[in-house]
Amino acid sequence: MSGRAKSLYYRNRLLGTAAVAPMIFCEAVLPSGRRLFHHPIRFPIADAHYAMGFAFLYEATGNSSCLEKAVHFLTELKKSRCVEFKEYCWGYPFNWVTRNGIIKEQTPLITTTPYCYEAFLQVFELTAQDQWKVVLESIARHAATDIKDFRTSEKSSSCSYTPFDQGGVMNAAAYRAFLLTSASQVFCNEDYWKIAERNLNFVLENQNPDGSWFYALRIFFLKTVFLNLFPRHRA
Repeated sequence: MSGRAKSLYYRNRLLGTAAVAPMIFCEAVLPSGRRLFHHPIRFPIADAHYAMGFAFLYEATGNSSCLEKAVHFLTELKKSRCVEFKEYCWGYPFNWVTRNGIIKEQTPLITTTPYCYEAFLQVFELTAQDQWKVVLESIARHAATDIKDFRTSEKSSSCSYTPFDQGGVMNAAAYRAFLLTSASQVFCNEDYWKIAERNLNFVLENQNPDGSWFYALRIFFLKTVFLNLFPRHRA
């Protein structure tokens, strides 16, 4: 229901606003009302943050039950990975309606996977268990190979948001730069740093004078507008 309402909003803001208004009202005034629109689901980003939170508590208190809870959420993350991909990666547990169409559930998102990487890394640094290192290595391979690069200048490249798009989004490049910079140090892999540096340069080259960023490159924005105005031209 919410997906159809969002899709309607992209086509007609007035009608779309009327469609989503009851959901927004319930979210603000009666949060429990969300069960009227969807059943409870697990979010990988949430599980990753819970894992990190309990790992921090373990560091602060030394309470082993906190570490056990952190491991529990890592176990849930292993279950919720995008199973159609060889390497560990994560996306949304629902079909995501965007201006460019629908991104299917279980499509890896470079804005989600880094949180999971952080969670596994934090517990690995606490326990030094090989099972977490194996997952970290797999995540790094995914970020380096499944996510695509698109050269934007001599020193920079944007990257794809998923393994299937054409890149240009700022936060996608920033997330990937973080993940691969960390992995380059954890695994002493210079190739990861070379990829990360180009993504970082892309972000820096597109920073506005006031320190802000647009969501994406102008050419990416214009392409998005064109596809929404003339949907029959979609590939």
